[in-house]
Formats: sequence, C-alpha cells, structure tokens
Amino acid sequence: MVTLLNGEQWDRDVLLARMNEDEFYYGHLGTHCLSSSSMKSLLDSPKSYHFQQKYGTPRTTPMEIGQFLHTMILEPNEFANRFIVVDAKTRAAKAFKEAKAQSKKIVLTSAEYEKSNRLVDATLRNEDVLSLMGGCKAEVAGFGYLEGLPFRAKADLISPYGFLADLKTTAGIHEFHRSCEKYCYDSQAYIYTQLFGLDDFRFIVIDKGSLDIGVFDVAQSFLDRGKEKVKRATDIYKEYFIAKKDLDMYTIRKTLL
Repeated sequence: MVTLLNGEQWDRDVLLARMNEDEFYYGHLGTHCLSSSSMKSLLDSPKSYHFQQKYGTPRTTPMEIGQFLHTMILEPNEFANRFIVVDAKTRAAKAFKEAKAQSKKIVLTSAEYEKSNRLVDATLRNEDVLSLMGGCKAEVAGFGYLEGLPFRAKADLISPYGFLADLKTTAGIHEFHRSCEKYCYDSQAYIYTQLFGLDDFRFIVIDKGSLDIGVFDVAQSFLDRGKEKVKRATDIYKEYFIAKKDLDMYTIRKTLL
C-alpha cells in the first residue's frame, strides 16, 4: 500500500492504473501528490504553490500546444479523443469560441494546428529521434517517495535499452541549458530517474523557430543539482504545509551584486 499527502492509502498497482486517466492524474493526484512542476512552484514561493493548489492552474495556449505535440508524437491515436480543430485563424474567431464553450476537449485553431504540425513533422523525420523512440513505451506512469513524500510522474518515453527521454520545445535550442535552470528541468530529471529506477535520462528538444532537433544527455552534476532542489522544495513543503508555518512569514532574502 502507498499513502498520498491527504492520508489516502492505495494499492500501488491500482494507483498506477488510475494514473493513466488524465483527469485523475492531473486532478486528484495534482492535489494529493508532489511532482516536478510542484517543485518549481515551491521553490518560486510556497504562496505560489498554495494558490495553485487552491485555485488551480489555468490552461494556457502554450500548454495546449505542448500537449498536442506530445500526443501527435507519442500517442497519435489519441488525437481525436483529446482535440478539436476549428477553421479559424485566431482564438478571437466566433467558431473557436463556440467550440470552446461546447466541448471539454482542447480546441485549436487551424492556424495553430498547421504551425504545430510542422514541429511534429520535423521531429518524426529525424533519424536520431526515430532511433531513440524505437521500442519505447510512451506515457508511462510512475509513483514513489522522495524525502518521505509521495511523488507522481509520467515518463514520455522509457526505452528497453534502459533510458528515459522527455520531449521539450524551446524558442532557442542553443540556450536550452538556461531553460533547464529556469524551469527546473534538472529536478524533473532527478525525480524521474528515482521513480523509474533508471540513471540514463535524455531530453529530446524541438526548436519552435528553426525546427532544429536536439538530443541532450544529462551529467551526474545535472542530476545532483536536481536532487538539491528537490531537497530544498520538500523542506519548504514540510515547513509550511505539514508543520503549518504561517505563509505570511515567508520572506525572500537575497544579496544584490
């Protein structure tokens, strides 16, 4: 049996099976488990994490485009179950607004669909990517404990050759290392290697402008930085959400150079 943040106990196999349901994974477990995204929120501010848990995180256009790319590259058979494409150039169009109001699926404009498909095509034409993806399992759910707290994860790709891979997009592939720092991708890599028991982690990166494709391995120092961030974030969680320290007492202290 495994225990969630709210004290719920689950049979591990039953929980992993339920994690294949998006509504359960992002809804129920989004509240009662930690994840790589919650690590970033906690490091930014426990107040940010609190408000996201209380009010939810609005689904933005970049998030929807990202989900489209993941679906088309990893699970193309799920496209019709998740998306609707309307004949519109912008989201201000009447057809888009009507479809958005009437459907629980993600609605994309035809312009967004065509632009995003260029990224999908560029990725699936790349022989290095196709070789990496060969034989991989996609969208694999994982659960485990780090620093004594429950974590959820969903690996984009798990290879039979013993590595994990995650798809990312970027506005500048040669600056991807900066994105890793900004968005705490190092903590994501550390969490995934721990939950799935694999040390070899790689990012498959798609440049949204040039359509360049990058495959980035990660060094042990990268994982070590991720481990340190997870430790800091979970310490913050324990202090403010288990020990119940007043959030109004949280103060950011830095020295400007």
